Amino acid sequence: VLTFVQAITEAVRRSSDALLLVSIPKSEIEVGGLGGQKALRILSNTIGRVESIWKPVTSEESFEIVRRRLFDKVKDAGARDATINAFQEMYRKNDGDYPRGVKEANYRQRMLSAYPIHPELFDRLYKDWSTLENFQRTRGVLRLMANVIHELWKSSDSSLMIMPSTIPLWKDFVRDEILRYLPAAQNWTAIVETDIDGEKSKPFELERDFTTLKPYEASRRVARAIFMGSAPSVAMQGTRGLDEKHLHLATVQPGQPVAIYNDALRRMTDKLTYLYNDTTRYWYDTRPTVNRMAQERAESISEESLRQEEETRLRSVKGTDFAAYHIAPESSADVPDDDRLRVIVFSPMYPHSSKSSMNTSALEVAKTFLENRGQHLRHHKNMLVFIAADADEAQKWAESLRQYLAWKSIDAEKATLNLDTQQTNQITTNLKKYHDLVQTRMQECYTWLIYPTQPNSLSKEMVYNAERIKGSNDNFYRRAFQKLQSIEALITEWDAEMMVDTLEQYLWEGGNHITTTKLWHNLTHYCYFPRLSNQEVLKATLQRGVSKPTDTPFGYASHVEGDTAYVGLVLGKPTTVDFDGHAVIVRPDVAREVLAQHTPPPVTPVPTNATGVVNPPSAMGGAVGHAPVVTPTSAPRPVRKTRFHASVKINPTRPLPQLEQVVVEVLQHLTSLQGATVEVTLDIAVSRPDGFDDKTVMLVRENSTTLKFDQHSFED
Repeated sequence: VLTFVQAITEAVRRSSDALLLVSIPKSEIEVGGLGGQKALRILSNTIGRVESIWKPVTSEESFEIVRRRLFDKVKDAGARDATINAFQEMYRKNDGDYPRGVKEANYRQRMLSAYPIHPELFDRLYKDWSTLENFQRTRGVLRLMANVIHELWKSSDSSLMIMPSTIPLWKDFVRDEILRYLPAAQNWTAIVETDIDGEKSKPFELERDFTTLKPYEASRRVARAIFMGSAPSVAMQGTRGLDEKHLHLATVQPGQPVAIYNDALRRMTDKLTYLYNDTTRYWYDTRPTVNRMAQERAESISEESLRQEEETRLRSVKGTDFAAYHIAPESSADVPDDDRLRVIVFSPMYPHSSKSSMNTSALEVAKTFLENRGQHLRHHKNMLVFIAADADEAQKWAESLRQYLAWKSIDAEKATLNLDTQQTNQITTNLKKYHDLVQTRMQECYTWLIYPTQPNSLSKEMVYNAERIKGSNDNFYRRAFQKLQSIEALITEWDAEMMVDTLEQYLWEGGNHITTTKLWHNLTHYCYFPRLSNQEVLKATLQRGVSKPTDTPFGYASHVEGDTAYVGLVLGKPTTVDFDGHAVIVRPDVAREVLAQHTPPPVTPVPTNATGVVNPPSAMGGAVGHAPVVTPTSAPRPVRKTRFHASVKINPTRPLPQLEQVVVEVLQHLTSLQGATVEVTLDIAVSRPDGFDDKTVMLVRENSTTLKFDQHSFED
């Protein structure tokens, strides 16, 4: 054969009108082993003496070869040009979403040459797939594209051009044709079926679950484009896969929003087992990602771990508007009963929903907390408000919390899991991603404010109002406080006249005055009264009202003796209001009447002569030089009680409930007073006619000594 080749090359060289064309295979596999390689070297040397080397086929020439072999000439050039112009217009208007150069004239020329195949598909085949040892640049592309075009024609595909995202990988003969070039083709078959294309694939499930993706086949198109751009790559490559701009170029057609494909990509990154990503690049690999491990761990997170993380996140939210905050209390006994404004944040286990607003677990729990404190009735009901999760958003928050805890556990074990650098980076990225997502969804979750009201004092039924507190503010405490203010369910500044108008039927309670302490007590106890944020609001209101010079709404006295002796009575003048149990506000008409009774009469001027000397009594015809002055006398301030003592019998069989009631109802009021010294002594007296046995005597004596009783003894 070599002798023949040498002879024919000499003959052609001598001929004036003959040309010898020699096509040498590029692939070493096609050369035929060591013997073939030796023959190729000799053949190249023989021909090389007389050869004129042509350039290898370029990508653009390959476009023409494939197009001419698979398609007739374009019969409707106007339709072709309109399609290409639409693509070019899309690239120009959305320049930031596509690679540089695609809106230029030379790229338009490439689109004309390759039409109806998109140049991006040829780029992937000639730049990525041609790097595979057994992939033939021309014959391989021709055979693959023939199968692709045949299937698209059979299925009446309506795509404007044939793109990487339109390769019908769900068809066995197309899938097998392209996978046979890949190492570990059997592994890739399973990956295509589960993570890329077909009715059993996860991208197909995403399109079924999310109706916005289905009309565009968005997730499957994205998956095909990533596969075509990443399957031929190898793990040793420094840069793998497709970036987002080339992904857009491989999927988006004129008239389609880029955001739909971005949404599909985001959802796929969370769900797919073999899809990797590193910042803005995406690729498939035959090794499962840590996504699968995270998904399995998320499904196994215990309810207890979930509740602990929920409470931790809720406690991280700081508030300054309310006096006290209670995060997911286990029972009503955990919430004190006093006159401070308290907000209770319910666990997501007790959500609220507008769909069933009359009977939700949040309203049921709110009723329990409002009516009781443990086993006792709650008194300061008007100082409680509640924040509850939305039922639908609570499920989303729980899902993101499970994902966060799963990634957190993987991060804690990454040293022992033998992960590579990319997987470690993926853990770091997802840990931050789900941490931020948890914080965002928590604010989206807690969007219900619940507060109690009563129509009037005669109504025994409590009304539990539920208001939405959505907003841009990232603190649900602040949103709740602002909502209470805007709907006047919470007062932070109160006009004195409005206070009197609001409380007229309850304020004086049939009398002429009410102590400031009792007024505050009523406002905090009864939900048919306005809700004040704190006692300082009432104090400021009273001080403004008393000091008003005209139309003063009420008077103020430091204390009352009897029923009408108002000591230190003030009306229309500035004063300091106290909440000491003695200070009172007085009806304005009564206050004016009392003050009028104690106003001294006008003093008669003393007569003088022209020189200013006082006239003697004889000159005036009387014994007195001027009229007497009536000076109101104030009654002495009563002596206050300075000591309290009491004794009470306790049921010895069940002492704890009664002792707790004594502490709550009596001791707490006394120990809260500044300067009060409180001592509590427990007296125990036990008698038994038959006497005490030795074992009981020994046990009681030892325990009494251990508990440091002041004195204890058994007597005859």
